Amino acid sequence: MKKQFFTKSGFISITLLAALQAAPAIVSADVSSNVSASSNYLFRGVTQTDGAAAVQGGLD
Repeated sequence: MKKQFFTKSGFISITLLAALQAAPAIVSADVSSNVSASSNYLFRGVTQTDGAAAVQGGLD
């Protein structure tokens, strides 16, 4: 389970880095991004991931 999680998060990280490096060549704009991993995502005290890990990302 952990190996699968780290494989997915590694793939996502590499994909985001490649996209961000290509972005300045295409568009000249301010872009920021973030990626986070958590052991269990809670919203108002209720688990949203059924106790599993969650990977979240954002692009502004």
